[in-house]
Amino acid sequence: MNKLIVIAGYTVLMLSTGLYANHIYIDDGLNHIISDDVYINDTVWLDYIINNDPGTHIDLIDGGIINNFLYTYKESTVSVNGGHIGGLWLYDESSAIIDCGDIGVGLATYDDSNVYFDGGTISGEVYATDTSNIKMNGGFSVWLLATKQGRINLNGGTIESILLTRENGTIYISGNNFEVTAGNITTPLIYGDRLSDYGILGNDGLNDYLAGTITGMLEDGTPINNEFNIYDTSDIIIVPEPASALILATGCVVVLRRKKSNL
Repeated sequence: MNKLIVIAGYTVLMLSTGLYANHIYIDDGLNHIISDDVYINDTVWLDYIINNDPGTHIDLIDGGIINNFLYTYKESTVSVNGGHIGGLWLYDESSAIIDCGDIGVGLATYDDSNVYFDGGTISGEVYATDTSNIKMNGGFSVWLLATKQGRINLNGGTIESILLTRENGTIYISGNNFEVTAGNITTPLIYGDRLSDYGILGNDGLNDYLAGTITGMLEDGTPINNEFNIYDTSDIIIVPEPASALILATGCVVVLRRKKSNL
């Protein structure tokens, strides 16, 4: 049986689909606030049917709960400023900003979608695929995975477990004082270094990978000490902090000017 519910003053359609969860489709192009008086025990779909411009927006704040999955499509957007989501999956160039709150099983991005992860807790994986982008500037996640040309910029925050790349996925790590340990050899890293050049060969029973451990200080001052596995043509690359990049660029300009003045 279908029925209507109201979220922050807006009526949306809830479709009954089975024993465990209903599905709520929100595709009105409006802003919806999910606060401490809203508890949703259903799967929520943003702009799954209609392509709105601008897209439908959800703002999850302290106390608000989506206890199941939230799927975003097309131009829809999500702000997580508190509360809880069971899992957040983004498609079709949709986007999210995560400042605090917690996400249960994980965060996954597809189809050129974009996420700024600045704070909060993700109790599972952070997963970027299909040329999507995730910028992690803070917060906590269990592990990171970039695959199929997905890109993760790791600038801050804490990763409990492993950094993993597959199928042309890339993790870019920004900070300083990085070292890589593979086997019994520890090597200082410089900007532009690829961890695939230092890892030792391993095998998971089906595929080879390159393994090691990276240590150092991320851009936000958080120490990093994580194992990594790099498969096939993917990689993990050390990049300079913005301030360091500016210094390097300024130095290059000075050198060029000196060379020109000596001509």
